[in-house]
Amino acid sequence: MPTLNYFSRRPCCSWRCRQLPWQRQRPAASSAAPAAATRNQPAETVPASAPAISQETPRTTKNILSIEYVHRNFNYIETKNGKFLDSENGPLSGYAIAFKQQNLKHGNYWQLRYERLGNSTHYIGALLNDPNTAVTGQSQALVEDAAAIYAWPVSRDKKQFIYTGIGWHKWDRDLVPGAEDEIYEWLYLPLGYRCEFLSGHQVHAALDICAKFMIHSQMNVILDGDKATADIGSRPGIRLELPIACALDEGWELKLTPWYEYSAIGKSPNFSVAGSGGFYEPASTNRQYGINVGLQYSF
Repeated sequence: MPTLNYFSRRPCCSWRCRQLPWQRQRPAASSAAPAAATRNQPAETVPASAPAISQETPRTTKNILSIEYVHRNFNYIETKNGKFLDSENGPLSGYAIAFKQQNLKHGNYWQLRYERLGNSTHYIGALLNDPNTAVTGQSQALVEDAAAIYAWPVSRDKKQFIYTGIGWHKWDRDLVPGAEDEIYEWLYLPLGYRCEFLSGHQVHAALDICAKFMIHSQMNVILDGDKATADIGSRPGIRLELPIACALDEGWELKLTPWYEYSAIGKSPNFSVAGSGGFYEPASTNRQYGINVGLQYSF
């Protein structure tokens, strides 16, 4: 006779064939439900990458272009054994243009400059064709000067510099137009010191002192269609400047430069011209001063 299982009405040979209620495993959750929930949720928005910020390359050089009106008071005097021979004096006017490029990291810079000016001057003296007769009149003067310099800083703050380079100077002294002309021309070696102050302010300035050493100095004389060339004595000169600049707008500045310059010429050897000999160029000095006014642009 079969045995009855107390947990079931069905006859069973053993109680192990059935699981107790608390031993039953729950069915695994369907993976479809979360997937459905995911489908019902709005898609996550991926923010677009922000545009790259362009960084401007730091400047390594500073360029300055300037143009100036030049006013010069000319005061030329020839002497012999300390005695007056002749003179030329009067105002000259013209222009100057310059370009400067400076290394912002190291402070060194180079500069090119050209100047041209002229006017009639008051002449007192004598002429070659009649040296014993005193003459007073007007002569036509034309002065040109060009220089290229290189400067390097000598102070930690890069505000003090020494510089050198090469320069060229020409003075066309037209004493009697079409009859007598004297043209002085030479190279020179500039050796200068510059100190900048008030840097970073709206108004800034500098002190510039330059010695000029003449090289290969000559004079060409034209008399009655004949021409002669004579070497003239080289003498050192000096120039002092006080450039002052005032900021106007971004990059633009008003520039004002008072200055003084001393130059000299030594006596020349004797030379012949127009069939006559025994001429020479006496020693002379030229004390000039003036002021330059202009604009400069930095970029």
